[in-house]
Amino acid sequence: MGKKCFVPRCTTDYKSCQEKYSLFSAPKDDERLKLWRHAILRKDRPLQPTDSACERHFEFHLVTKTWTAHYNGNVLMSVPRRASLACDAVPTVFPHCPPYLSKRSTTRKRPTERQLLAPAKRKGTPSSVSNNDDDPPNCHMSCDEMPAVQAGIDIESPKAQSGPEEAHCSPFESLCGKIPHHFCLLIHGVAINVSLTV
Repeated sequence: MGKKCFVPRCTTDYKSCQEKYSLFSAPKDDERLKLWRHAILRKDRPLQPTDSACERHFEFHLVTKTWTAHYNGNVLMSVPRRASLACDAVPTVFPHCPPYLSKRSTTRKRPTERQLLAPAKRKGTPSSVSNNDDDPPNCHMSCDEMPAVQAGIDIESPKAQSGPEEAHCSPFESLCGKIPHHFCLLIHGVAINVSLTV
């Protein structure tokens, strides 16, 4: 009888599994064997040095299937060979077990390798607020366009100005020239009287 993968629910030994995977013996060193035992949890018995685990349970970069020699920056030889495992490898990938048992290491990419991400949106900003500076600010709101007066809020009608036919609310005229456009959009949703009290 040949060796089988010790990991519970592993299907590499099944006849239905078409791919062939390499088996790696458990480490003989007591410290590394403890790490493997902690990673591979089985209820029936603990992992022994005579047991083995297949390559499916190790991260890709920990399993080497080729041998290469480098001399002056050139590859001298690359010969297919039997798979070998990194000396500090611990099984962390368990595809047929619950996801909390698999602990894949996350390596952060170098800044040159990372793609530039879109600028993060701030919380609390309304989706209707435009960050385009191309749009001219439309901050002059006539008093007829102001929202309906809620209970307890009085809006005094402004005095008619000479010249333009449409009377503009002076608080909006004076405010909108001094504050950014997206704040003006927020102000338009609130009823404000001439003395700037809400």
